[in-house]
Amino acid sequence: MLKNGQNASVKLNSYPARTFHGQVVIVSQKAESLHEIPVFYSRVAIENPEGAIRAGMEGRGKIRVGTYPAGYVFLRHPYIWFCSKLWAWLGW
Repeated sequence: MLKNGQNASVKLNSYPARTFHGQVVIVSQKAESLHEIPVFYSRVAIENPEGAIRAGMEGRGKIRVGTYPAGYVFLRHPYIWFCSKLWAWLGW
């Protein structure tokens, strides 16, 4: 679950080889659709002692919300598909 205080990393287009780290301060309450994918916008507080980050810079960020076992990640969608087919065939 995405919430305030979680660790985040940001890559700016101006510094493609550098990653800035910070913490989530604000999370939008409503998702917006971007190419039919729900996107939540957030504000991340990043320390900037060198003054490298300036207003108007664009980039992308990642927020760690947890991990899942590999089996869950790879087999979840096939399992859901199988269950939906089984439900349709048997009509429980």
